[in-house]
Amino acid sequence: MASYYYLTASLPMLRFEMTPPMTSAQFLDTCRQSLGAHDMEMVETLISGDIGTVGDNNNWLARWRDFLGQVRDTLHGQRVANIEGGHEGNKSPIVQDYHIVETVRTAMQAENPLEAELVLMRLYWRKAEELSQSHVFDVDTLLTYAVHLGILERKALFTPMEGNAEFKRLFSNLQSIIKSI
Repeated sequence: MASYYYLTASLPMLRFEMTPPMTSAQFLDTCRQSLGAHDMEMVETLISGDIGTVGDNNNWLARWRDFLGQVRDTLHGQRVANIEGGHEGNKSPIVQDYHIVETVRTAMQAENPLEAELVLMRLYWRKAEELSQSHVFDVDTLLTYAVHLGILERKALFTPMEGNAEFKRLFSNLQSIIKSI
């Protein structure tokens, strides 16, 4: 496995509370200067969101795919349970990670969609960190960095003022449609 000492050390540190110090495109440009073709393909594919097609021999990506599947299945189970009026999301396949189940339940009970999204983002953030433990200067560290950067970019898009204005617009449209029926 290749080591990327300079690249990893030169990247700005990321924390969940901060704004992204660069875009994913800038991160990819920085990586292109140092990564081998296979590692670059894994990072690009992770950023694009199509990780099902690459990195079969990479343990980090395999575990990340499994985690995303568990979260997706748990969310689906909770939504089905909420629709059917049940309290247990037992319609979904058995999820091995109790922390995922509890975090999804917390997100589903959040006061508003932004709060729920932040709960899930923190779950993704922590899992990416967990997967890169004991990895410092290798591609797994860069994969974690890519996930963290993507989370920060997505979080930066959330602006409560604009969100409230869009909600009011959609709600007003819905009310006018209902009145016309």
